[in-house]
Amino acid sequence: KARAGREGQARKALEWRLLFLSNGEMGLADKIKEGGGRIAAGMEVRVVDLPVEAGAGLGLFEEIHGAPDAGAFAQGLKGAAGRLYGTGFSFDADRRERQFPAFAATMRQYTDMRRLGSAALDLCMVADGALDGYGEQGLHEHDWAAGALIAEEAGALVTRPELPSPAAGEVPAADRLAAWITARERGIPG
Repeated sequence: KARAGREGQARKALEWRLLFLSNGEMGLADKIKEGGGRIAAGMEVRVVDLPVEAGAGLGLFEEIHGAPDAGAFAQGLKGAAGRLYGTGFSFDADRRERQFPAFAATMRQYTDMRRLGSAALDLCMVADGALDGYGEQGLHEHDWAAGALIAEEAGALVTRPELPSPAAGEVPAADRLAAWITARERGIPG
């Protein structure tokens, strides 16, 4: 949220990510009353308060999708909560069709994708932590060079295409179109 200060300038924006799971023994209103507060309008809109017992002996889960136990599955969910991937696709329909399988495989590590509008901005979002990963195929070096440097300096793992230097002449289009630039937070596989 951001609101104007007394002088009309924007206040520093507050940001947060919250994943809140409860064992269901106490609802939100009860928890707030326990602390001496009272629930205000709109608070329960932001929190889903559903009683949960799946009856499968796995806590709130009905299925743990190959995990060894419900705890391991919950940790996997926690690790994947909110992972965002940035990418762009070619304007050429045939090339775009070839990009989709790689995109689908990469998305197994992420929960959603975003596109800000340029490779350099997406790479800066990885540096900032707003995106957890980025990858794109078929770009010119000037599309990604500055953003890749910023992401790498911020600690992201950056993989640059191995292409001949543009200073030596035009980079062959086939080589450039096949090359990928990627960046991701440390600890995210692949």
